[in-house]
Amino acid sequence: MVRIRTIPKAVAEIKAQDPSSYINERLLRRWLKDGTIKPVKGSYAYTLVNLDELERFLANENN
Repeated sequence: MVRIRTIPKAVAEIKAQDPSSYINERLLRRWLKDGTIKPVKGSYAYTLVNLDELERFLANENN
């Protein structure tokens, strides 16, 4: 099952896993805007993030 989160909740989950992470809401919004991470379609009220995709991106970024 896909884990979908709002931007603040996605950042909070990443920070819970790694408190020294450099991820913040501003950076995640920039990645969504420039297409680095694709937003989940379906909500006009909130921008939603696939947390699994974000974690894969972060894991590959360090390699």
